[in-house]
Amino acid sequence: MRYIVTVLAVLLMVFIVLLVEFNQDLISVNLTPTKTKEMSKSAFFLLSLFLGAGSVFLIYFLRDLRRF
Repeated sequence: MRYIVTVLAVLLMVFIVLLVEFNQDLISVNLTPTKTKEMSKSAFFLLSLFLGAGSVFLIYFLRDLRRF
């Protein structure tokens, strides 16, 4: 089991490094009509991935808390 977790962690790190290397362009995110934030494509992708996974985890965690 430890071997599988180690391999998955290494693959995740390689994926993140490749994502950063291949997507170095900047994008502009309009927070308000007058405020703009510039960030790299890879940071935007990882941020949206972690926010989505975190929100799904939170929803299922709260659902399981209500059951007990």
